[in-house]
Amino acid sequence: MNTKFSDILSEFLKGEGMKQKDFAYKIGVSPSQVSEWLKDKATPNYHTLKRICLAFNISADMLKAKQDR
Repeated sequence: MNTKFSDILSEFLKGEGMKQKDFAYKIGVSPSQVSEWLKDKATPNYHTLKRICLAFNISADMLKAKQDR
């Protein structure tokens, strides 16, 4: 089964108790960009994925593993 990025991001945001706007500023993107990801209308590029991993203090492997479950 392949979990959508939007579901993974939503799970992390809820787990951290973080609002979309705060998360967007933390990783240097617009709040509307985060909204597009959560609506499954777009996905982040490689460099933004790296910033997401840093923001949640996770490895890219962990993020990938969540997608593959």
